[in-house]
Amino acid sequence: MYQQAFFKDINIVHFKELTADVPSLTTDKLRKINAILEASQLELEISIDKLVEIFIHLLRNKGSFTSESVDQFKNSLFDALTTVCIKDERMKTLMGYVFNEHLSQSYKDEPHRVVEVYGEKIYRPNHGLAHTLRKLNYIDEVLDYLSKFSASDDAKNYYISIINDKDKYFNLCVLVAFLVAGREGETSFNRNKEQYLVYKKQSGDFTKSFLEKYFTQYDNINFYAELVENIGNPQYLENKKNNTEAYCLYQVCKFIHNLDLLRCCDANRYQREIAIYGLMDSSDIVVSSPQQRQAFDELTSLVEYMVVNTGDKQESGFINGNIQPKGKEYNLEEFYLFSCNPFLSQFLMKRKLAEYKNDYKESINYERTKSYR
Repeated sequence: MYQQAFFKDINIVHFKELTADVPSLTTDKLRKINAILEASQLELEISIDKLVEIFIHLLRNKGSFTSESVDQFKNSLFDALTTVCIKDERMKTLMGYVFNEHLSQSYKDEPHRVVEVYGEKIYRPNHGLAHTLRKLNYIDEVLDYLSKFSASDDAKNYYISIINDKDKYFNLCVLVAFLVAGREGETSFNRNKEQYLVYKKQSGDFTKSFLEKYFTQYDNINFYAELVENIGNPQYLENKKNNTEAYCLYQVCKFIHNLDLLRCCDANRYQREIAIYGLMDSSDIVVSSPQQRQAFDELTSLVEYMVVNTGDKQESGFINGNIQPKGKEYNLEEFYLFSCNPFLSQFLMKRKLAEYKNDYKESINYERTKSYR
C-alpha cells in the first residue's frame, strides 16, 4: 500500500511538471500525460480545470498532435469527469444514456442541422445536450419558485415533496431529460402538427425504453412516457386537472422548457410562452405579488446568464426588465464544450451556476428590477 501511494505521489508531481506550461505541450509530453492518466487513479487529485485547459488547447491546435494521442486524452478526461462530476449513479446513467443514444445523434429528417468548430460536429444544436442540461440545472430554482408562489396549496405541497424526495426528484429529471429526445428535426407544432406529434410520441417511447432497461422496478413507466409525450398538449392538461401529480409535473416541465426558449424564440413569442408563469397580474398557475415578481426576475436572469455563458445563440432577452430582441450568434468553441460530453458539460455548468450566484446575480437583478420598486 505504501509503495502504491509512493508511486502515485511521483506520478502527480510528474503530471504537474508536464502540464505547467500548456501552450508548450508536445506530442511526446501528451503521450507521457496519457500514460500517467491511464496507469494511475489520479482523477481525484488532479485539477479538472487543468485537464479542461489541456483539452481546449488540443482542440485549437489539433494539427500539432497525433489524432491517437488527442483521442486518448479526451477519453481520459471524460472518464475522470464521470468519476468526480456526478455521484448519483442514477443521474450518471440517465445523462450518459440520453446523450449517447439520442442527443449526440444527427437528425434523421434534417441532417443538415449541425454546427462545426475545429472540425468537431455538434448535431441537433438547438435541441441537443447544452439545451437539455441547462434545463436539468434549472430544476432546483424552478421547484423553489413554484413551491412558494403556486396558486394552489396542493401544488405547493407537491413541489415541496419533490424537493424533499430523491426518487421524485430523479423522476422529474427523467422527464426533463427526454422531452426533446425524440426529435428528428426542428418542425414545430404550428408548422407541421402531424410531424411534431410523431416526435413527441417518440420522446415518450424513448422514456419508456430507458426506464424499462434500467429501472424495471417502476410500476408507473407508462405514466411517465405518457407525460413526456403530452407535455405541451393543453387538452391533456385539461383532462389531468384533478390529478395533482400529473398536473404539477406537466406544469414544472413546461415551465422549465419554456424558460430556455429565449435561445430560439423572438421576443413576442418568448413573452407569450412564459407569461403565465410570472408576468401576468393573475394566473391559474402562480399568485402575483412583488415578492413573486422579484423571484421570477431572478429566475429569468439565471436562465439568460446560462444561455449566454454556455455559448448558445440568443434570440431574445431582458433589457431593463422588458423582453427585447437580442440576435446573438453561437460562441462555437464554448458551445462545443457544453455539447460534446454530458459530464464535461455538467462540470462546467455547475461552475457557471456558481459564478452567477457569486458574481452576477446581485448586480443584474438590481438593474432589472429597480423599475418595479
